Amino acid sequence: MAQETSLMAYEKVKELGKIQLHHLIIAWVLYKYGKLTAYGIAKRAWYYDNDNFGRKRKYKLDYLQVSRRMSELRNQGKVEIVGKKKDLDGATRNEYQLKK
Repeated sequence: MAQETSLMAYEKVKELGKIQLHHLIIAWVLYKYGKLTAYGIAKRAWYYDNDNFGRKRKYKLDYLQVSRRMSELRNQGKVEIVGKKKDLDGATRNEYQLKK
């Protein structure tokens, strides 16, 4: 059941074009700030979009969204893992950068 709902959510996000938007935002953050972990990217990744009522809202990518997109970007050959880094919360995570 959980896997089915996960796939349904992924298809909905894919339909709305959010995945490409997330990829662009992550690439911009890495371009601007250099090497970062998924946690660091999530702290800096946000965008404005209209909500269901037509009001402009600020949306932020969370750590899980960024982590999912990083594996996709790695498979596409757009980012690479350059090492491990201890984050602000004390966890050790992969550090990424754009491929040159």
